Amino acid sequence: MGALLLGLVAPTTLAAEPTWKVPRDARIENLEALIQPGSENNEDVKAMCGGFTLTAEEVLIYLRGARTFSTEQEHEKGSWFPCVVRGSLVSGKKKQRKAVTFTISAILTARIEEPGKPTVELICEGACEERMTKIILKHQEE
Repeated sequence: MGALLLGLVAPTTLAAEPTWKVPRDARIENLEALIQPGSENNEDVKAMCGGFTLTAEEVLIYLRGARTFSTEQEHEKGSWFPCVVRGSLVSGKKKQRKAVTFTISAILTARIEEPGKPTVELICEGACEERMTKIILKHQEE
């Protein structure tokens, strides 16, 4: 039985949000660090983004520790930054293969896109944020 990448919680209120779960057999493909379109020629942004990168293992750490968040929280946090890591989260094989595209921002918010489904917004806070901050700082020192 193929693992589902996104499951929706049965709404108990009108504001129910999707939950996020990473399948056990998940792997990362097509991983790249880049600057979001529109900012790629800005020298200040280039300098700022130079050290933001994550390995496939670190992306899985992020995706397993992050949680969904609402549009209201997005406005409070300031959800996007031009430095991103993008790729695909893949699980299963052959006919059971599932893939979603992820984009993780340097401020530890992410978007998960799966064809035919709403975009899922993720945030990494608390223990997740502490762990990811250590990882990002380690990369900047390299």
